[in-house]
Amino acid sequence: MYENLSRFELESRLNFFEEHNRYMSLELTKANEKIEALTDLGKELKAELDRVNELLKLAKDALFGRKTEKTVIIPDGQLCMFDVAGSEIVAEQPKRLVKTHYRSSKRTFEEKYGDLPSEEEFFYLSDDEKICRRCGADMHIMGFDSFTEIEHIPAVFKVRRIFKQKCVCKCCEQEMDKNGEERPVFVKANGPFALIRGSMVSPSLAANEINSKICLRLPLYCMEQEYSRNGIYRSRQTMCNNMLSLAEKLEPLYDLMIQELMTLDIIHADETPWQVNHRKDKAGITKGYFWVYVSGRYEPRRIAVYDYQNGRGAEYPKRFLAGFSGYGHCDGYSGYENIPGFKRVGCFSHLRRYFLNAVKVQSDKQDLTTVAGQGFLMINEIFHAEKLDPEKPHEGSTLSLEETAKIREKVTEPLLEKFFSWCARKSEESLPSEKTREAIRYALNQKASLMRVLKDPRLELTNNRAERAVRPVAVGRKNWLFSNSERGARALSILFSIVETAKANSLKVYDYLKFIFDSLRSGKSFEWEELLPWSKTIPDHIRL
Repeated sequence: MYENLSRFELESRLNFFEEHNRYMSLELTKANEKIEALTDLGKELKAELDRVNELLKLAKDALFGRKTEKTVIIPDGQLCMFDVAGSEIVAEQPKRLVKTHYRSSKRTFEEKYGDLPSEEEFFYLSDDEKICRRCGADMHIMGFDSFTEIEHIPAVFKVRRIFKQKCVCKCCEQEMDKNGEERPVFVKANGPFALIRGSMVSPSLAANEINSKICLRLPLYCMEQEYSRNGIYRSRQTMCNNMLSLAEKLEPLYDLMIQELMTLDIIHADETPWQVNHRKDKAGITKGYFWVYVSGRYEPRRIAVYDYQNGRGAEYPKRFLAGFSGYGHCDGYSGYENIPGFKRVGCFSHLRRYFLNAVKVQSDKQDLTTVAGQGFLMINEIFHAEKLDPEKPHEGSTLSLEETAKIREKVTEPLLEKFFSWCARKSEESLPSEKTREAIRYALNQKASLMRVLKDPRLELTNNRAERAVRPVAVGRKNWLFSNSERGARALSILFSIVETAKANSLKVYDYLKFIFDSLRSGKSFEWEELLPWSKTIPDHIRL
């Protein structure tokens, strides 16, 4: 087709094809670059889609699923990470010895209710009823048909007026001192003072209202309505003002509890949000936090202290724990880092929860042959090594401190080293889900604090002690919603500390609060140390 073309035409055609070839090469390069960009975008979108799907699965599980961290394990094909060298999978789930228990004998009536006041009531037949209806003969008395019941006596409200006689000396009434002022001599009878000046609240009423709010989590408006149904007018504002004043009176006791807490070797710490509607230095609603500090299991004092602060910054625990030197159980929050004297101990329950969440987002939640399942089973085996149920760590181990120390040296430490080596290997591989990557990262980031549990046999694997202490605040948050001011949140922290510490020391909260308020208004001298929940001067009838 080109035989009849001239040289000029052939050169023009050649030049056209060369330019066209260069153009197509450039277009092909641009297309390849666009394909690569779209491929990278597709990978990013897929990763984001996987992450959103994981969050959706966790949200659905939290909303509709079982509120438990228990898992159903099928024995066939499950894992024991530490039994077979060089292999991560074995054929059967390892057997473990469950904690044995003994069934206690049934308690008698006297053991259960012997301390309660009791009375007996007899009902007799009349003389006419003792005559047989059929033959008219006198009937034989067989005894009594009896049953026992517990009677409830509602609270009794009464007005108590206290009069204290006073006298003045008429002879000295006209005497003047060197400044020309009168010097009358007054004498007043000894007797109790008003618990709050200008208020009609008594120690028993104050103890009942604080017990109802803090222990039973009742809102003040519910208490106001109950008073109204009993024919008593007592507004919620009055009750609120009384609690604020009483909390300020109890502040020396609260400070003593903090001082005692700072002398301990081991504490647990956690925090939970709390809404405050009004602040003096800031307009609008504030998201504050209750910081909770609890004594360790083997400490000589059982203390739970609550501290309200306006934020979650690291400066708050650092300021509160000034002077403390020892081990502190906490979660992975970075606010507990770099606190002088605070040796941070990690929580294996939090670590286990990360791997459990990774298992929950799998297509098959019962498949524990995955990376998430392997890590989950490894952590379970660490719990089992110390005779702990990972699903019920609050029950505690039956081992002595000496036995715990030996097990941690011979068993727990090798298990932890193998677990973290496995995490380091898996972090270099391509992991199947974002939740799995998150669990591996958390384990490696918290390695130092988690390994610190090996330093002292008194240290626990979990921070559940502090998490249980947070629960009263969480339940109260659902019922009360918020505090109107910082003063109210501060008062709550004092009342929570005293009530929860009393419960931890097996005291009757109502009787203990009444004992404190009776001491405050008695007019007699006392030491605040005598009112601490573990004081030997606490009357026996207050103890459970």
